[in-house]
Amino acid sequence: MFTLSRSLNISKNELSRDLSSCLNTTFRPWLAEVRFEAAKKMMLDSPDFGNDIISVECGFSSRSYLYRMFKEKEGCSPTAWREKTVKKYVLGVAFPHECDTFFVGMRHLCGGMRHLVSKKNTIFAPWKI
Repeated sequence: MFTLSRSLNISKNELSRDLSSCLNTTFRPWLAEVRFEAAKKMMLDSPDFGNDIISVECGFSSRSYLYRMFKEKEGCSPTAWREKTVKKYVLGVAFPHECDTFFVGMRHLCGGMRHLVSKKNTIFAPWKI
Protein backbone atom coordinates (compact mmCIF):
# COMPACT_ATOMS: atom_id res chain seq x y z
CA MET A 1 0.00 0.00 0.00
CA PHE A 2 2.88 2.32 0.81
CA THR A 3 4.46 1.73 -2.61
CA LEU A 4 1.23 2.49 -4.44
CA SER A 5 0.37 5.56 -2.40
CA ARG A 6 3.90 6.88 -2.84
CA SER A 7 3.85 6.32 -6.61
CA LEU A 8 0.54 8.20 -6.79
CA ASN A 9 1.87 10.99 -4.54
CA ILE A 10 -0.92 10.57 -2.03
CA SER A 11 -0.97 9.40 1.57
CA LYS A 12 -1.89 5.85 2.56
CA ASN A 13 -4.95 7.28 4.30
CA GLU A 14 -6.06 9.05 1.14
CA LEU A 15 -5.56 5.87 -0.91
CA SER A 16 -7.51 3.88 1.63
CA ARG A 17 -10.32 6.46 1.64
CA ASP A 18 -10.45 6.50 -2.18
CA LEU A 19 -10.57 2.71 -2.45
CA SER A 20 -13.30 2.58 0.15
CA SER A 21 -15.45 5.37 -1.26
CA CYS A 22 -14.95 4.68 -4.97
CA LEU A 23 -14.71 0.91 -5.14
CA ASN A 24 -16.32 -0.12 -1.85
CA THR A 25 -13.31 -2.21 -0.95
CA THR A 26 -10.09 -2.11 0.98
CA PHE A 27 -6.55 -2.43 -0.33
CA ARG A 28 -5.99 -6.17 0.15
CA PRO A 29 -9.17 -7.40 -1.56
CA TRP A 30 -8.61 -4.88 -4.36
CA LEU A 31 -5.03 -6.06 -4.86
CA ALA A 32 -6.14 -9.71 -4.78
CA GLU A 33 -8.68 -8.96 -7.53
CA VAL A 34 -6.08 -7.16 -9.65
CA ARG A 35 -3.71 -10.11 -9.27
CA PHE A 36 -6.49 -12.58 -10.09
CA GLU A 37 -7.40 -10.72 -13.29
CA ALA A 38 -3.71 -10.49 -14.22
CA ALA A 39 -3.37 -14.26 -13.72
CA LYS A 40 -6.34 -14.95 -15.99
CA LYS A 41 -4.93 -12.70 -18.68
CA MET A 42 -1.49 -14.28 -18.42
CA MET A 43 -3.02 -17.75 -18.76
CA LEU A 44 -4.56 -16.73 -22.06
CA ASP A 45 -1.65 -14.68 -23.35
CA SER A 46 1.04 -17.21 -22.35
CA PRO A 47 -0.49 -20.68 -22.53
CA ASP A 48 2.93 -22.28 -22.15
CA PHE A 49 3.34 -20.81 -18.63
CA GLY A 50 2.45 -23.20 -15.83
CA ASN A 51 0.43 -22.26 -12.78
CA ASP A 52 3.62 -22.00 -10.68
CA ILE A 53 5.06 -19.33 -12.96
CA ILE A 54 1.77 -17.48 -13.20
CA SER A 55 1.28 -17.44 -9.43
CA VAL A 56 4.79 -16.01 -8.90
CA GLU A 57 4.59 -13.48 -11.74
CA CYS A 58 1.22 -12.18 -10.58
CA GLY A 59 2.32 -11.81 -6.97
CA PHE A 60 0.45 -14.63 -5.26
CA SER A 61 2.10 -15.81 -2.07
CA SER A 62 1.77 -19.43 -3.18
CA ARG A 63 0.34 -21.61 -5.89
CA SER A 64 -2.26 -22.89 -3.43
CA TYR A 65 -3.55 -19.32 -2.93
CA LEU A 66 -4.02 -19.02 -6.70
CA TYR A 67 -5.96 -22.29 -6.63
CA ARG A 68 -8.14 -21.09 -3.75
CA MET A 69 -8.94 -17.87 -5.63
CA PHE A 70 -9.98 -19.80 -8.73
CA LYS A 71 -12.13 -22.23 -6.74
CA GLU A 72 -13.81 -19.32 -4.97
CA LYS A 73 -14.34 -17.04 -7.97
CA GLU A 74 -14.62 -19.40 -10.94
CA GLY A 75 -15.72 -22.64 -9.29
CA CYS A 76 -12.86 -24.67 -10.75
CA SER A 77 -9.10 -25.06 -10.73
CA PRO A 78 -6.88 -22.72 -12.77
CA THR A 79 -6.12 -25.57 -15.16
CA ALA A 80 -9.80 -26.37 -15.71
CA TRP A 81 -10.59 -22.68 -16.19
CA ARG A 82 -7.77 -22.32 -18.69
CA GLU A 83 -8.88 -25.35 -20.72
CA LYS A 84 -12.49 -24.20 -20.76
CA THR A 85 -11.64 -20.58 -21.59
CA VAL A 86 -8.93 -21.26 -24.16
CA LYS A 87 -11.42 -23.31 -26.19
CA LYS A 88 -13.79 -20.33 -26.23
CA TYR A 89 -10.94 -17.90 -26.79
CA VAL A 90 -9.59 -19.84 -29.76
CA LEU A 91 -13.06 -19.90 -31.26
CA GLY A 92 -13.28 -16.13 -30.73
CA VAL A 93 -16.40 -16.48 -28.64
CA ALA A 94 -15.57 -15.28 -25.17
CA PHE A 95 -13.42 -13.60 -22.61
CA PRO A 96 -12.91 -10.03 -23.59
CA HIS A 97 -9.54 -8.90 -22.29
CA GLU A 98 -10.87 -7.10 -19.24
CA CYS A 99 -7.32 -6.68 -17.99
CA ASP A 100 -6.41 -4.50 -20.96
CA THR A 101 -8.82 -1.95 -19.59
CA PHE A 102 -9.19 -3.33 -16.06
CA PHE A 103 -7.87 -0.14 -14.57
CA VAL A 104 -7.82 2.51 -17.20
CA GLY A 105 -7.90 4.47 -14.04
CA MET A 106 -9.30 5.33 -10.73
CA ARG A 107 -10.08 8.72 -12.25
CA HIS A 108 -12.49 6.98 -14.60
CA LEU A 109 -14.04 5.03 -11.73
CA CYS A 110 -13.95 7.74 -9.13
CA GLY A 111 -13.38 11.10 -10.74
CA GLY A 112 -10.58 12.30 -8.50
CA MET A 113 -7.84 9.75 -8.21
CA ARG A 114 -4.89 9.49 -10.57
CA HIS A 115 -4.95 6.62 -13.03
CA LEU A 116 -2.95 3.50 -12.30
CA VAL A 117 -2.74 1.84 -15.67
CA SER A 118 -3.33 3.29 -19.08
CA LYS A 119 -3.96 1.13 -22.11
CA LYS A 120 -0.57 1.72 -23.69
CA ASN A 121 1.66 2.68 -20.80
CA THR A 122 1.83 0.79 -17.54
CA ILE A 123 2.37 3.30 -14.81
CA PHE A 124 1.89 0.84 -11.99
CA ALA A 125 2.02 -2.97 -12.04
CA PRO A 126 -0.01 -3.96 -8.95
CA TRP A 127 0.99 -7.59 -9.15
CA LYS A 128 4.62 -6.59 -8.50
CA ILE A 129 4.00 -5.00 -5.07
